[in-house]
Amino acid sequence: TARFRGFKTKKTTTVNKSQKLTMRLWSNKYLLLWVLVLISSHFNILLHNTLALQPAYSCPYHEKSALLHFKQSFSINCAIASIYIHPDAHPKVESWGADHGDCCLWDGVSCDKETGHVTGLDLGSSCLYGTFPSNSTLFDLIHLRHLSLHDNHFRRSRIPSELGRFSKLVSLRLSSSAFSGQIPIEISNLSKLSVLDLSFQNDKPDSELKLEDPSLEKLIRNLTHLNNLYLDTVDISSSFPIILSNLTFLTVVSLQVCHLYGQVPTSIFHLPHLEELYLYGNQDIEGFLPEFQDNNPLRALSLPQTSFLGKLPPSIGKLVNLELLDLS
Repeated sequence: TARFRGFKTKKTTTVNKSQKLTMRLWSNKYLLLWVLVLISSHFNILLHNTLALQPAYSCPYHEKSALLHFKQSFSINCAIASIYIHPDAHPKVESWGADHGDCCLWDGVSCDKETGHVTGLDLGSSCLYGTFPSNSTLFDLIHLRHLSLHDNHFRRSRIPSELGRFSKLVSLRLSSSAFSGQIPIEISNLSKLSVLDLSFQNDKPDSELKLEDPSLEKLIRNLTHLNNLYLDTVDISSSFPIILSNLTFLTVVSLQVCHLYGQVPTSIFHLPHLEELYLYGNQDIEGFLPEFQDNNPLRALSLPQTSFLGKLPPSIGKLVNLELLDLS
C-alpha cells in the first residue's frame, strides 16, 4: 500500500507540473495575443490620425494647370499696384508651383471636399499686375462659386464677358482692380449671384467702368438672389433703378457717385432685409424719407450730396438698429 501510495503521489506531482507548464504556456499565449491587440489598436489610431491630416480629395490636374497658367498671365509687383493694394497685401500666387503638390492646399484656393474641384479663388490684394486676357485659363475652372480679384491692377482691362460661364458663381468681387469700359451683359447670366462688387475702379475720369448698354436694370434683372450690391463710382448715368425694390433679398446697396438721377422710390426703404443704403454723391436723385415700420433692419443710411427733401419722419426713432445716419 505504501508503494502504491508513493507511486500515486509521484504521479500526481508530475501531473501538477505538467498542468502548471500548460497553464504557463497558455498564459504566455494570452499575453502575446493581448500585446498584439494593443499594437494593432495603436497602429490603427496612428494610421487614422495620419490620414486625418491629409485631405481626402485633391484638385484635378487640368485645374491645377489652369491655375498655373493664370498665374503666368501677370507680373507680381506690389510697388506698381500699390495705389490699389491694401497695406497688408501679399502675393499669394508666389507659393504656387507645378511641384508644390495639391493645389487645394495653395494660398487663396479652396476646393470641394468630395470632388476636389476648385470652387473658390481668393486673390484679393495679391499684387497682380497686367492686362487681363479674355482667353484666360481662369475660365476653365467651371466649378467656381467664389471669385475675389479685388485690389489688384489689371491696367484698365475690360471685365471679360467670359465671366458669364461661371453658372455656379455666388460671389464676384472685382473692386479696386483698375477695370474700365462697359460692364458686360453676360454678368446677368450669373443667376445664383448673391454678392456683386465692381466698385471703385477708376483712377482717372476717362477710365471708369460704365453701365450704358446694358443698363443697370438689365444687368440685375435676373440676379434675384442678390444680397450685396456695390457699384460705387461706376458711371450708370440713368434714372434710379426702380427694379431694386423687387430684389427682396438685398441687405446692402452701395451706389455712391454713380451719376444717377430722378426719383428714389420709398419702397427701397421698406425692403425686408435692407441693412445698409449708400447713395452719396448722386446730386440729381431726389426723394424723401418715408414713415418707417417697427423692426426695420436699417443700420446705415447715407444720403449726403443728394437732393432729398423734407423733414425727418418721427418714425425715424423706430430704427433701433441704426448706427450711421448721414443726410448732410
